[in-house]
Amino acid sequence: MHIKQMKFILQIAEDGSFTKAAKKLNISQPYLSQYISKVEQQMGVHLFDRTMTPIQLTHIGELICDKAKKMIKINEDMSLELDYFKGIRSRKIDIGVSQASASLIPKIFPAFYKKFPNIEIKINECRVVKEMESLILNGQLDIGIFPLFETEDNLDYQVIEEKRMLLALPSKHPIAKKIKKSSDEQHPFISLELLKDEEFILPEKKQQTHLLLDKPFLDAGFEPKVLCTTQTMDVANAIVASGMGICFTLPEMIRDDYKDKISLFQIDKKHTLRPIVLAYRKEKYLPDIVKEFVYIAKRRLNKKK
Repeated sequence: MHIKQMKFILQIAEDGSFTKAAKKLNISQPYLSQYISKVEQQMGVHLFDRTMTPIQLTHIGELICDKAKKMIKINEDMSLELDYFKGIRSRKIDIGVSQASASLIPKIFPAFYKKFPNIEIKINECRVVKEMESLILNGQLDIGIFPLFETEDNLDYQVIEEKRMLLALPSKHPIAKKIKKSSDEQHPFISLELLKDEEFILPEKKQQTHLLLDKPFLDAGFEPKVLCTTQTMDVANAIVASGMGICFTLPEMIRDDYKDKISLFQIDKKHTLRPIVLAYRKEKYLPDIVKEFVYIAKRRLNKKK
């Protein structure tokens, strides 16, 4: 069976319709119908049950589709290896970063560019980790850098750093004024229970950070009062700096003009300490230049090779 035949069959199976599949394949519906009929005749089996709406795969059709997916992936990986070997795509890397990992890029790039000055790097900023994982799995990103909340079976991960989320209070808040830090701590400890009557600025529910930040409140025994939800720490920090609400943030996300208006505190690290990882697709041919980026990133951030 040819790759073209496999792709046609998989498209029909995905859409459950010859008409929809033909439109996506940019061919006519009669041509696609006749083409698949010829394939079925050559194989001596029926791949689709055309009496059902939407069209369903037969048992043998399901078996063939399962094999077809694996064969297409092998073919794509082989083509990719050949492309890199011939130098067709060896001068570009597509990297995804989250807001929490963006500050690591300046720590990695100088060393990488010193060694590979002619490499083109495209940075894609993704606010939602799940979106970045999908782009990696679909081949639109070579690698992603983000906080790890839960693992995806089809991705490999390399831990490059750990980051700790802190609580940000307005500096003039009465509780912030009462808590004094000792000389040996950068950020004083605060009990979340002290803030049960306060209003919080939290990440939107679609963001994985939201799942992480549910747990401290559960342990503290209360449900937070929500002032508002945001997509970015920048907005949350700005609101806190204005004197309203409390949010979770990272120290490097505090703008210089906010630093005297925000006080940072630490809580139990079991809920706020997250590994930052480099992620890439499992069983995918990893170009040497991407391997070099991973190696340099780990070395620059003081992680073992």
